[in-house]
Amino acid sequence: MKSSPINNLPLADVLRADIALALQQLYGLQTVGGFLGAWRNPGNRKYIEDVFDSPAQARNAVATFATWLGMAIPPTAATVHAWWRGGADRSKWSASGERWSGRLAS
Repeated sequence: MKSSPINNLPLADVLRADIALALQQLYGLQTVGGFLGAWRNPGNRKYIEDVFDSPAQARNAVATFATWLGMAIPPTAATVHAWWRGGADRSKWSASGERWSGRLAS
């Protein structure tokens, strides 16, 4: 992957806190570049998709980050709920956080 300041952008700066924390704690992904690098391995995709509310959210995040790096990604017509930081109703975060609390504690 080409060198870009986007690659060094912390996931916590662009993803919802619950998603960024799960990616950091479960898979050691700290930056956008690390996230995209992990996504390139098809074996990792299912695990990454499980952290998001839906697989479509994960794919939308990948497409957005890749677009920031200048890659041409075709648009999709599907509606995707907010995965980005500050883009969701914070009251919904506790429900998705509870989903991961058992996994993070072990």
